[in-house]
Amino acid sequence: MSTYKISSEYIKGLAYECGFTQCGIAPARLLSEAQRRFEKSIQKGYHSGMHFLERDIQRRFTPSELLPNCRSVVVLTLNYNTALKFSEPQRFAKFSLLNDYHNYMHQMLKKLLASLKDKHTDINAKATVDTSAISEKNWAVEAGLGFIGKNGLLITPYGSFVHIGTLLLDKEVDNYDKTCEKSCSNCNRCIESCPTHAIEEAHCVNANHCIAYQTIENKNPDLQILNKESWIYGCDICQEVCPANRNIPTNEDLVSESSLLLQLNFEQLSQLSQTEFNHYFRDSGIKRRKHSIFMEIIKNKEQ
Repeated sequence: MSTYKISSEYIKGLAYECGFTQCGIAPARLLSEAQRRFEKSIQKGYHSGMHFLERDIQRRFTPSELLPNCRSVVVLTLNYNTALKFSEPQRFAKFSLLNDYHNYMHQMLKKLLASLKDKHTDINAKATVDTSAISEKNWAVEAGLGFIGKNGLLITPYGSFVHIGTLLLDKEVDNYDKTCEKSCSNCNRCIESCPTHAIEEAHCVNANHCIAYQTIENKNPDLQILNKESWIYGCDICQEVCPANRNIPTNEDLVSESSLLLQLNFEQLSQLSQTEFNHYFRDSGIKRRKHSIFMEIIKNKEQ
């Protein structure tokens, strides 16, 4: 077996050429402390109806269980902060105004891996974008890209409006990045601003009370919670009040990924048939939401 080490600067250069905002690399190991925190949140029931989080817990923090003989975890972020806005008082999370990020992030990772294999043909790798049992936020911290804020999100020098992907490699690199040691310090703006008090303790969001969970994941959304705000899909309040998101650059390269959602107003949304729903959201992450549940949330906003 070859034991050479790949240049970390070479990997990062390729990543930036592919359009990623950040690239950091961590040695593959068990993230035991992060796993302990995750298990504690599961025990408290903070994951609500997302029972898939109860499975393969150790795999999320042990990359060799996803890629045999994994040696390095390449973590990549993409700033998705754009000037796009839904034109009505009702609101959609910023990421949902773009096409499904899984698709364009996977294409970028595929391009990165192909470029890497042009020079290192014997590499075995696995790419993930929120689709495999791996804790991408914690690996981003390990790779020095940012820290996990009190709102449970990754906070980077580019703010928290970032997608995260990983590339697991069975090769070592010549220089690993240092773990990010920063924190929110004494700032509690996200905790104080959450209208449903979903951030019950620092770094832990109770999905049972989270508007984003209710509008995106919950098959039986709690309409009492949704009545508190105007969000239809997702919620960005804890990010909008975060000082880390002040004056962050926009990534207008992603405007080409604008969702067809932006062609509609609220009245048109409230009358969408199943066929129209499938058409307008065919390239959007919203398509994973059942039409009936989406319309239930819409009708709740009409009252």
